[in-house]
Amino acid sequence: MPVDATIIAEKLGAEVYAADLSQEGDDLSGFIYIPPTGAPQITINSAEHIHRRRFTCAHEIGHMLDVRGQELGEGGFVDRRDTLSSAGTDPREVFANTFAATLLMPSDEVEWLSEELDLYGLARRFRVSTDAMQNRLDTLGLRPVV
Repeated sequence: MPVDATIIAEKLGAEVYAADLSQEGDDLSGFIYIPPTGAPQITINSAEHIHRRRFTCAHEIGHMLDVRGQELGEGGFVDRRDTLSSAGTDPREVFANTFAATLLMPSDEVEWLSEELDLYGLARRFRVSTDAMQNRLDTLGLRPVV
């Protein structure tokens, strides 16, 4: 730990790129393009904090696994990781967010370390934002030491 989402994506056959996506809009963290044939392509916004980049990559892996084996059609599959994707209303986005949280913050390790570390210590240990860590703790029904 911490989990390296880029290595996992590459081991699963994806190509991972970093690019400054700020000209695409302030809220674009990254995207995945899964062509009908060939390697999935994950692009992460290089201008964002490392914690956001790691979560975005893990989120896009979730999409990659979610659509695997489906007929993608001529245009393939495209997902943009932006403000709308975190709203929690689209089942595919909920799956990708849950997958990312589970990959980066495994429940057993979070539970074990929450007995010794506070929120900030946990976020540092897992290299995620405090918001992501708090969401994971809430989902698991855990309270870290104070």
